[in-house]
Amino acid sequence: MAYDDTTITGLTGHLLATGWENNHTWRGAKVWSHASHQACLLVPAAIEFPDDPDLVRRAVHKLAEIQPSDMLTVVVDQAEKRQL
Repeated sequence: MAYDDTTITGLTGHLLATGWENNHTWRGAKVWSHASHQACLLVPAAIEFPDDPDLVRRAVHKLAEIQPSDMLTVVVDQAEKRQL
């Protein structure tokens, strides 16, 4: 799956729309948290470093476990299509 800046934009929009907050950063990546969940998601601002796609992948998969939704499915589907 091709996680890129478009995926980050979609993921960030989804997080904002579903009540997640970005209160700080860690090494340039935004740390997202939600009052109803005990998990934090680490999402880079852009794909700049070799491990950034993996950070996005982990955030998407963790979010899918916590908060399954149609919007998240769209974000993942778009990433898969870009890989083809």
